[in-house]
Amino acid sequence: MSDAAVQPASPGGIGGRPLVELNGVSKSFGSNDVLKQVSFSVAAGERVALVGENGAGKSTMAKILSGAESYDSGEYLVDGEVVKFGSPREAMGSGVAIIPQELAYVPDMTIGENLLLGHWPTRLGVTSRRATREAASRALEPFGISLDLDKTMREVSLAERQIVEVAKALVRDTRVVVLDEPTAALNEIESEALLTLLRDLSAHGLGMIYISHRFEEVMSFADRVCVLRNGNLVFDTQPGDTSREELVEKMVGRSQVEQDQNLAVERRSHGSKPLFRLRDWKHDRDPVMDGVDISFYPGEIVVLFGVRGSAAELVSDGLAGKKPEIDGLVETPNGVSKVFRNPREAWKAGVAYVPPDRKTEGLVLPLSVSENLTLASMGSGTSLRPVDRRISADLLRRSIEGFQLRVRSGAQSITELSGGNQQKVLLTSRLARDPDFYVLHEPTRGVDVGARRQIHDELRSLTERGVSIAAVTSDVEEAVILGDRILVFRGGEIATELTGNERTQANALDAAGGLVSG
Repeated sequence: MSDAAVQPASPGGIGGRPLVELNGVSKSFGSNDVLKQVSFSVAAGERVALVGENGAGKSTMAKILSGAESYDSGEYLVDGEVVKFGSPREAMGSGVAIIPQELAYVPDMTIGENLLLGHWPTRLGVTSRRATREAASRALEPFGISLDLDKTMREVSLAERQIVEVAKALVRDTRVVVLDEPTAALNEIESEALLTLLRDLSAHGLGMIYISHRFEEVMSFADRVCVLRNGNLVFDTQPGDTSREELVEKMVGRSQVEQDQNLAVERRSHGSKPLFRLRDWKHDRDPVMDGVDISFYPGEIVVLFGVRGSAAELVSDGLAGKKPEIDGLVETPNGVSKVFRNPREAWKAGVAYVPPDRKTEGLVLPLSVSENLTLASMGSGTSLRPVDRRISADLLRRSIEGFQLRVRSGAQSITELSGGNQQKVLLTSRLARDPDFYVLHEPTRGVDVGARRQIHDELRSLTERGVSIAAVTSDVEEAVILGDRILVFRGGEIATELTGNERTQANALDAAGGLVSG
């Protein structure tokens, strides 16, 4: 079957007629054809997963559905009527809403106030927190959603903020919701809680378009799975009729069965003397950490894995100089010191740190690719200087050759790149000083399977040159694929160390807190 002749799978929703439908929709940006005659539909109560590599067209398709982008040709129908929304507000007026990766909320307002933002109840032009809370409670009652409406958004977890965003859409009479990587920053327990809520809502008729890179969730959550590749919808099927391997092949256009064959290989370090060593790290605040010792050797990747609050994330923050209150010692080639007091100390000690949120911590979005590539080489805390063209050209070449970066030129705005390509720029920027020790916090968060494979391959090539890498990830599959050693955290301690054939998802999850079921 050709890419242009994909037949849709049978709808899994509770209503036969599509709520929203795309018929041969195309979209271009200049000479770049982003969507090519895409036909797609969602019925009431149906959960449709949309997967594909970064740059495949998922984000553009989501923006068209939610009114943030127009389309060039084809038809977009809501309830059988052709529409051309001029804004997300118009789409919401027709019952279509999007919940983006970067949630939009007012942190110091209560949950109740955020739920009814712009629609607060008034009497004689005056509103009150009590009236807003009562109105929000009435609005949530039909959906069975329980929230502490008096808490501010700043006080609640990321998972709760996701639920608030879903609830915000519901109280505005949304019938179809587009969810862009809703669980990307959540651990397994938080993800399952959110997906359980979404399943309940779909049973009441809410249609869902679910963009995700997490195959296990896609296979268990979706009624249908649609694959985009290079702007074409190339596959539309039910989860029970496909496999992870087939989905990957459809996404990248070739078989990737060999990509995980390294799991059975015992990769060894290049030396017996640690490059970095943590000694007796303790933290008496939340999350608590008690007496953690870790040695990082040249030529290996050590993965730190655990559920949120287990202290795995605390180690990367401490190595980055973001948690000076940690008590303990750091042993480096330059001697022994206390835990770094700030990022400058960590940088001077030779730590190349990649933060978990590239958009708010790692990149400067108004700047170009070249400018972002050279930021780290300027040194922590320095003011911006003109880009060194030689350094910039070298880093751009290394990113294109090593990480297979897709970019028109170094002058291109970083905002024009896909999430996966932005992450490659962030990782490459840390190569400027040729460090011996990398600390990577969620190194492939929010990137597709193809970009993840490219990033993993380049990280392994760095270890072959003797570099040591510490990687914190909440993705258990990534932990198993990437790590020479997996240190599983639970309750502020290292619960176990997995090496060789012990590196399995079941072992990692079980050690992290008994998460394996069945």
